[in-house]
Amino acid sequence: MGAVYLQNGVCVLPKTDDHVRRLKMLENDISEAQGGSVILETVALDPSLETKARRASRRSATTTAGNLPTNAKTLKPRLPKNYCHHTYAELEESEADLEKLQSRLSKIQKR
Repeated sequence: MGAVYLQNGVCVLPKTDDHVRRLKMLENDISEAQGGSVILETVALDPSLETKARRASRRSATTTAGNLPTNAKTLKPRLPKNYCHHTYAELEESEADLEKLQSRLSKIQKR
């Protein structure tokens, strides 16, 4: 979800409808597994702490985004130039890889 971990098991996320929904789902899963969790809405008392968390989040997203072109470059040589010379399984695998990259890109853009 793009969380910034402050310490083991403690993380911060921006409050968005998507994050709230996903955190509630996660909280339910943890409860069903007989675990415990606490979700809090907080306000940084020191603006520099908020800035620090934002920078850490951007740095994490930039690192993740930086890996995407490398993955795309490894996919490109496998993409068929002529569909007639590739099996259906090869085309399916290339399509699945492309969908994974598109999904990662979408998540990075959201962050």
